[in-house]
Amino acid sequence: MFRDLPLPLDWPVYVSQAEAKAYAKWEGKSLPTEAEWQRAAYCTPRGEQRAFPWGNETPAAEFGNFNFHRWDPAPVNAFPAGESAFGVQGMVGNGWEWTSTKFAPFPGFKQMCIRDSIRVAVVVSVGLATIAAAIGAGGLGEFIFRGLAMVNNQLILAGAIPAAIMALSADFGLGLLERRLRTR
Repeated sequence: MFRDLPLPLDWPVYVSQAEAKAYAKWEGKSLPTEAEWQRAAYCTPRGEQRAFPWGNETPAAEFGNFNFHRWDPAPVNAFPAGESAFGVQGMVGNGWEWTSTKFAPFPGFKQMCIRDSIRVAVVVSVGLATIAAAIGAGGLGEFIFRGLAMVNNQLILAGAIPAAIMALSADFGLGLLERRLRTR
């Protein structure tokens, strides 16, 4: 996973919006607007809206690079079954979507505040503390890793269930605290 690989010419690469914009300009083109991108991805030529570029079927391996099926990006044309009604491939599940539209919140968008960030940080910390057993730090993760090594579901659950309860409890408790602080 962490070694040099020859890069095929059709391989997508990660670029910033500035790099994508510069490349489009170099090609004599421009990035699409958000509305143009949405139409190319989710609409049909008759103006009907789809749940996904390929239609309304749930995302699956034949439609795109989902659920870490691949650790690196796939060529844009790797999933022809996932093409949009306009014949555009690789619209979801593989990389960034860069448009020329300036980011602005959609109606109802609520920016994450510091309290939300604290909730996320606490839950992530519980997860990190759980997997710290991988480097010999002990804790509930030890049950999980020992269970995985011995293919023992009871040991895995002995670590996973309390860790999940701790994370959910921390999130729930901080959520209650946040609602109380908001009402003041």
